[in-house]
Amino acid sequence: MFNSLTWKVFFSAILFASAAYYSITVLLLYSKDLITWAKARFNPAPPPFSRETNSLTNFMGEVNVQQESMAQKVSSVQGEEIAIASADALQESIQQPVQIVESKSNDQLLVGSVADLLEEIKTLVGLVVEYNSSQAETAEFFHALFIRYPQLLGTSYQQAISLYLHDAARQFSFEVSLSEITAWWTTSSKSLK
Repeated sequence: MFNSLTWKVFFSAILFASAAYYSITVLLLYSKDLITWAKARFNPAPPPFSRETNSLTNFMGEVNVQQESMAQKVSSVQGEEIAIASADALQESIQQPVQIVESKSNDQLLVGSVADLLEEIKTLVGLVVEYNSSQAETAEFFHALFIRYPQLLGTSYQQAISLYLHDAARQFSFEVSLSEITAWWTTSSKSLK
């Protein structure tokens, strides 16, 4: 049976079978890479920017002629239809103070400051207890702390903070009254000595 096959036919059949096998294998395993390569080859990327190839006259592109649909959206206004405020009305509106709508309470805006102050009071109380500071030193410390928060003076938070400090002052080696703590908010550092 194989006597009728020539070497030429045999090698042609082997070549065709090998080509078919490898073609199918490449298509199955590397199909995504082949598609990317083909797109890059047949759709070349634009050349990189160079001053010689791109002129500055065409920098923003060519003029686009408006279509009829865009032209229909444009409307005109007659001069009589335009109302301009008089100079007096404009001057009055400038001179009037801007009315700011107040929230339920201005105290709500101070929550961040209160949290910071309470954290500093907690730290300062710990230091006064640890180093067994005197009453005069403690008054100086807290007065220096309170003058950094003038926005809390006269608010309901001032009273709450004073009560918190009075409660924390039980750890001190000396007695501190609530009236003394309240005085730390306003008195000068010379009168504390």
